[in-house]
Amino acid sequence: MIRRTLLLVLFSCFTSSTAFTQSPSSTKFRIALKISGDAALASEIEGCIRQELSLLKNVDISETKPDYTINVIAMEIENKEHVPMGIAVTWLSLYHPKGFFEDCSLVEDYRLLTLEKEDIRSNCQKLVARFDAKSLEPHRKIFQRTKP
Repeated sequence: MIRRTLLLVLFSCFTSSTAFTQSPSSTKFRIALKISGDAALASEIEGCIRQELSLLKNVDISETKPDYTINVIAMEIENKEHVPMGIAVTWLSLYHPKGFFEDCSLVEDYRLLTLEKEDIRSNCQKLVARFDAKSLEPHRKIFQRTKP
């Protein structure tokens, strides 16, 4: 009996998360942004992503104990004659579990895109919408189910 109780306590420690103890309405997802690459492109993409994330419910952009990290690298593609041919963008979203597995990061999504400079805004909108649907929305549903 003591063994089962001990295992149950250990299991609950492994699966516990501070986010699950909050009510669904007060749960905020902390998201860290790490945007790099060509300075002008990185700045434009960061602005677009910040704007799109600010439109989502329950999202705070924060470097402190993030629940997710979005990593983006953007570089201009040139041909041999140094004529711009487009942009290469990598998108990596990571989930950072809480509790026992706090030192781990899980890959949620990875994308490698080539696009025209004029398409940056629309692609940022699509990437953030995908992140919302595939990463945040499932967690929102879990928080709604744990409502007291």
